Amino acid sequence: MKKLVIICLGIVSGLFMFTTKAEAAESERVLLVYDSLNLADEGEKKVDSLQRLLTSMGVQVDTVQDSDYLKGSLREDVYTGVLSFVNWTEKGIRSEVFVKDRAGFNGKKLHIGMAVMEDEAQDFDGTFKQLSHRQYTLTHQKEQYRQQLDYQDQSLILDDASGTSFGTLKSQELTEKTYSFGVIQGSSGFLPMYDTTGAIFLQSAELIQAWLGKNSSFKPMLTFKGFTPVNDMEIANSFIDEINQKALYYVLSSTGTQRNNELLTYKIFIELLTKAQKSGLIFLTVPAVNSVDLNDNHALRGIMEEQISLLVSSDLYPVGISAPGYWNQDTQYRADALAYSESIILEENPSQEDIHYRVQDNRAETYPTAFYSLTMQELEDVEWLQSGRYTEYEFPTAVSLAIDFPTDRSSEKRALEVIENSVFNFGQNYDEKYVFQVDTQTQNIAYIDGRLALNGKTVSQFVSDEQTVLPEEEFKGLFANFFQRVNVGLIWFIASVLVILILLFVRGNRNYRSKYMNQGGKKK
Repeated sequence: MKKLVIICLGIVSGLFMFTTKAEAAESERVLLVYDSLNLADEGEKKVDSLQRLLTSMGVQVDTVQDSDYLKGSLREDVYTGVLSFVNWTEKGIRSEVFVKDRAGFNGKKLHIGMAVMEDEAQDFDGTFKQLSHRQYTLTHQKEQYRQQLDYQDQSLILDDASGTSFGTLKSQELTEKTYSFGVIQGSSGFLPMYDTTGAIFLQSAELIQAWLGKNSSFKPMLTFKGFTPVNDMEIANSFIDEINQKALYYVLSSTGTQRNNELLTYKIFIELLTKAQKSGLIFLTVPAVNSVDLNDNHALRGIMEEQISLLVSSDLYPVGISAPGYWNQDTQYRADALAYSESIILEENPSQEDIHYRVQDNRAETYPTAFYSLTMQELEDVEWLQSGRYTEYEFPTAVSLAIDFPTDRSSEKRALEVIENSVFNFGQNYDEKYVFQVDTQTQNIAYIDGRLALNGKTVSQFVSDEQTVLPEEEFKGLFANFFQRVNVGLIWFIASVLVILILLFVRGNRNYRSKYMNQGGKKK
């Protein structure tokens, strides 16, 4: 019996150790070290973009400025890779302790930008060359797209490297020269530049995915962002009708509210969300924040729970959450908002003055599906080389291709034109690799195999095919008609004064002419 117990304990211990090792092997954590936010050139957007991109690829990322790096932090039992990002050429990475730790690090290494240091250069057998005053055309290695880049005062290229090349840079000179855009050799990678838009972003994302050892491809998800209860509901109604008629698969990213739910405006808002849910999926946008301390009794958690419950009570089923990227760099924003969902859209950060942390830790977590939000405008300069109506290109990560929800007729027209002229086919079903799920204490909302389910049961969507008629809103209250009556009174008063002035003018003119004619008669 004693031997049997020992054997059983040994088996359980072995299984536990195997599971622990398997989990450790599956989790990846990367250290992102940058030299400066470079606010003067909006370089903070590039740092935010890299954080969101790595998260969308399922990698935990810790971010630190080189001046704040602590000796010994870069350890192989903690990180599988390190990314050195030179965001301001005039500065570069200067931390000696970081450079020393990086030189001794045996994991994956990636350098982006200028100022490649000796410990990084030795990982490549090519030659680094610094070029000045060049304009390049960047072409995808499979020739699926290309773009003429902006003029580069300074650029760094890796020439004659034997690794895997990603994209080509063709320099516009008297004698055309072609260089590799990015290179991976062994476990080390190099990108000469990074941007949040266009072909540079696309090519960089492909290289980063390969550097991480991943090879999945994803269809983009069409997303309309910025829908709120204060939108022009007539425009919203027209636009939702249009996109539903086009039989698109899309996400509507909308704010919620737990106040003024008795107003007619809110009821119309709910009706339009219901109409959108007929063809698309609903993502709940996190509430706006300001410098006010929201940490009191975890108020945000209560707001999220209440907004989700209110939507469900109206037969609306949000299957994901949208949030600015910096929310995933904050331990309490993650716990009180993002943790509700297995599918999130990481939006671009707002301006620096509109970023308000609660408990910033710069340690991004991962989610089963994290969409990198990329606006349609950010790809408008890319020339797609497709053979048919649509491109065959698929993204190296989950991407939310976003269009601002229109607020007037002109923006509605532009949005519809962007969809019509897009090289991406949004009539295809959502990528099967995407996970759509939101969990609260009492509700599990999921989209599975074309069905919306609440707590495991398929939910019916009682949506009318008839056009929504927007009723005129009647305002009730003590001062409901006060201002309207004042306006009417003022209009009548001004009209009366104008009439009196006209009459006085006519009469005065007659008197003057009569007096003049009489004087003329006396002269005769």
